[in-house]
Amino acid sequence: MRELVVDLRALVSTFALMVCSGACTSSGEQDRPREQKPPHDAGKQPSSLPNTPEAGSESPVGGDGGPIDEPTGPDLLAGVFIVELVAAVAESEFTGAAAAYASTFGRVSDGATPSTKQWNLIGEEGNCKLLKPFAPACEKPCGATALCVGENKCAEYPTPLDIGKVTLRGVALKSGKPELVMTALPPSNNYQPIGEQLAYPPFEEAALVSLESSGGSIEPLRLSALGVAPLVLMGDEPLLLEP
Repeated sequence: MRELVVDLRALVSTFALMVCSGACTSSGEQDRPREQKPPHDAGKQPSSLPNTPEAGSESPVGGDGGPIDEPTGPDLLAGVFIVELVAAVAESEFTGAAAAYASTFGRVSDGATPSTKQWNLIGEEGNCKLLKPFAPACEKPCGATALCVGENKCAEYPTPLDIGKVTLRGVALKSGKPELVMTALPPSNNYQPIGEQLAYPPFEEAALVSLESSGGSIEPLRLSALGVAPLVLMGDEPLLLEP
């Protein structure tokens, strides 16, 4: 069983286990997906999955004509499993009341999702760099299965994988069961609960949450991280954000 790079996000009460491509075994040999690939469903790319530059994509050019550094190899995101905590909403003149809830979603692909945003290096001082985003343009449309990632350059969406049965432990379920078991839902191979609902909150802050897969298109995964607390705003007054 291989161990992959794990990252933990705590933004807007979102808990995430990241799966990175290019992971290596203890012997240092790179694991690769097996040949079989499930059908691709480019029309259902989840907005919750972060985008990262695709391996081998053309690097943006900085203000001095040189490319900026971009993540490569094992730093490229290949998948993510998210537990999202959504706080209750009180009734107001603008919205109705809504109860708090938690949800989970996951997907693993055979590569990183291409990014539609590129960065130009505007200035640099010491270890700090000032980058300006820009959106590349393609004269010929890339179609439904690809994105424009550079000047007249398209990159294909990665193929979502069936990684076998996924077991999530350390989360509370309304049914009282000790673990959540999910299977890939074709053709998108998303991982979502069927017939189960997460309790709110689904875990205590800093509680251990783990995920294991049985293996399928890739070797079994084993991920773990610590739970995050629900996001709480201090006070009822609107927050003024300065530019």
